[in-house]
Amino acid sequence: MQIPYYVDLLGTLVFAISGALAAFGKKLYQDLFGVSFTAFITAIGGGTLRDIILGVHPLSWISDGNYIIAIIAGVLLTVFLSNTSKGFHEPYFY
Repeated sequence: MQIPYYVDLLGTLVFAISGALAAFGKKLYQDLFGVSFTAFITAIGGGTLRDIILGVHPLSWISDGNYIIAIIAGVLLTVFLSNTSKGFHEPYFY
């Protein structure tokens, strides 16, 4: 089994959710593009920077479409759950 691969996809999904929640924290509720862009950059930004520094081509998320699917799933999950739950998008640390 390829457990590290699936853990990496799960991490990408969780980082996409984290980025979408950060966008909601900045009051981007109505801007689906802004939420998606923030989630995308949050989810693949570190891995892209790593690949560029190490000289890995093509980038890992470009060569495997499952990363894009994980990001889209994270954004959709966050948007749908935030619409059904009042206060889900508000940070708990304030």
